[in-house]
Amino acid sequence: MKEIRTIPLTEISATLVALATLAGCAGPASDSDWTTVRDTLPSGTVRVTNVPRTDVSPTWTLVEELRVGTVEGAGPDAFAYLRGLVVLEDGRFAVLDSQAQELRVFGPDGAHVATHGRKGQGPGEFVDANGLMLDHDGRLWVPDTRNGRMSIFDPEEGFVESFPFADASFNATWNGAMVEGNRIYRPSRVSGNRRLLRVYDLNMRLTDSLPLPSDRPEGEEFDPESQPGAFY
Repeated sequence: MKEIRTIPLTEISATLVALATLAGCAGPASDSDWTTVRDTLPSGTVRVTNVPRTDVSPTWTLVEELRVGTVEGAGPDAFAYLRGLVVLEDGRFAVLDSQAQELRVFGPDGAHVATHGRKGQGPGEFVDANGLMLDHDGRLWVPDTRNGRMSIFDPEEGFVESFPFADASFNATWNGAMVEGNRIYRPSRVSGNRRLLRVYDLNMRLTDSLPLPSDRPEGEEFDPESQPGAFY
């Protein structure tokens, strides 16, 4: 007998202002509240499907564990315009304040650890830093499209190195992602409404460029030689 059971999932999210866990869960309905349907397949196999009630939702209690920043603060925990947040393995976390053009690192208890970068064009400085990524070595990657580079920082020691990176998306929050520690995926728009997924190595060299399937008309085959702006 094969049994197929549907299990509801619940997303848990965290914000910078209140890093919290969810506790005191009153879970979904018990198995006795489910509807059981049995039917026989052509092969003779009896299939049992358990369907939970649809009018029952989990009840959660939000418990605040950590609050960082105050409305009238004047120190590094006074945030203006955040465009990046990553959590390190040891519980520290880093934020990118794009208004101040600063990369700030905090301990697991919310205490300020370090501030890196400032407005400027020198090594480790920013003109329009607009995002933040974390690699497998615990280093922080900050794209700065107006400076034409990707800068890498050690959370404690600061600036490590940078790589040239040309990107035409100004003023928008970074939507790229570090994937498997050795590739950076970056959706981008080319001529018309076409969108590509650009793939970079860790030296910010473009290694591939793939059309997003949803942008290609049904039945149209991908021709790498006729894609404006695409590298294949």
